[in-house]
Amino acid sequence: MKKHALVLMLATFSITPINSYAVDLALYNSVSEDDEDSVIMDVYLKGLGEGLIYSYTLSKSMRLESPFCPPDNLIISADIVRTIVDGEILSPSYGMEYNSDTFLALITTVGFKNFFPCN
Repeated sequence: MKKHALVLMLATFSITPINSYAVDLALYNSVSEDDEDSVIMDVYLKGLGEGLIYSYTLSKSMRLESPFCPPDNLIISADIVRTIVDGEILSPSYGMEYNSDTFLALITTVGFKNFFPCN
C-alpha cells in the first residue's frame, strides 16, 4: 500500500501544469542564501513541504499507508525542508547521485520518506 501512495504522489507532481515551471536541482543549487531569489526558494520549499504533509494527512484520513510518517505536531518550514533536501542530495537514498535536471519535488518526497520513516 505504501508503494501506491508514493506512486500517487509522484504522479501528481509529474502531471500537473506546474511541472513545466518546477524547480530542478540545478536551479536549487544556483540560489544562494544571499541571493534575492532565496526568498522565493523559501516559499517554494515551504509549499513543497506543506503539500507533502497534506498528502500524508489525506492518505491517513483515507486509511491508506503513507511512504512517510511525520510527527503530528510538525510545523513545516523552509528550513526543515531544506535540511531534508540537502541531506538527500548529499547522501542519496538509492545510492546514485541526482542529475541536475531532477525535479526538487522528487528529491523532497524521497527525503521525507527517509527522514520520517513509518515504524
